[in-house]
Amino acid sequence: LSSLDGILILDDTMHLQSMRRRYWKLCKSYAGQVGFVQVYLTVALSVAISRDAGRPLDQQVGPSTITAIYERLEPATASQEP
Repeated sequence: LSSLDGILILDDTMHLQSMRRRYWKLCKSYAGQVGFVQVYLTVALSVAISRDAGRPLDQQVGPSTITAIYERLEPATASQEP
């Protein structure tokens, strides 16, 4: 890892804690060399569905998928590991 110089950004919903924990453990295994930050953004379900409907048809996720993820979302917290 000493030859790496940069930032890795994972852009994904990762709506379950278990999905984020995998990357947290990877960073932790390189203690002092790799950091871990999670950015948690919120949006109303109706806004998410409306924004999705504004996308080109071939890029839309669909209201049923958005609703399912919204209902299963495990929010990030600062007080515990992912």
